[in-house]
Amino acid sequence: MFGAVGSRGVAIIETRDDKIVGWINPPSDRLFKSPMALSSDEQEIYIGLEYGLKKGAVAAIDVAQKKIVRVLELSLTGCTGVALVGNKLFAACLDGVYVIDIPAWRQQQ
Repeated sequence: MFGAVGSRGVAIIETRDDKIVGWINPPSDRLFKSPMALSSDEQEIYIGLEYGLKKGAVAAIDVAQKKIVRVLELSLTGCTGVALVGNKLFAACLDGVYVIDIPAWRQQQ
């Protein structure tokens, strides 16, 4: 199983057949957005990491490879949201908002 973010929510994909088997739609009454964004070319998913050992970082998941390809550590606090505007990713952490230039970050692979 694999999850992919889209405009409808998160698609649950059965990797054996590469078929969508269900959707998880975000609740409409949430006060904050989910800490995930899909790149404009739909090649990567960006996730703000709020908990755990990598809290305060943003992870990039390659949709085709179905794996994490980059992690950018930003803060000692959790990242609670991400938003994509053009080729910039805005990561909201508890200590501020960080702006990531996606083409430059992709070259660091």
